[in-house]
Amino acid sequence: MTFPPAPALPRTPWYVRPEIVLPGLAAVVIATALVAPEPSQGRSGDGRLTTYSTKAMGAGMFYEIAERLGWRVDRRKAARPPDGADVIHAVLDPSVQLRMTDVHELLERVRGGAALLVVLGRGTGPLSDSLRVGADT
Repeated sequence: MTFPPAPALPRTPWYVRPEIVLPGLAAVVIATALVAPEPSQGRSGDGRLTTYSTKAMGAGMFYEIAERLGWRVDRRKAARPPDGADVIHAVLDPSVQLRMTDVHELLERVRGGAALLVVLGRGTGPLSDSLRVGADT
């Protein structure tokens, strides 16, 4: 005696089967990525870096990351930098040319153990000359 044949399962429609739908979906995504226009504009706005802004031309992320890592951070607009060997002096492409007296005082602090982070630009001419570094333009 033989068992009766199992009833045939109804075949799922073609638009539900993954072996057909997934390659088709991948082809649509790739075609869309190749055909879609991509804006090719550069950065715009004020070219100076500021720790008060986290936008494209801002350096606020330096400030926030240092603060979250536990460092004591401070924003200063005064000409006199803070004292101490545990200080990191950040000169972020100032809009006004640095004076030689400021550069001398800053380098004396660095020679005393402080750290220096410099973003070269028009305002850092005397500092880049003293450090003998330059930016390729």
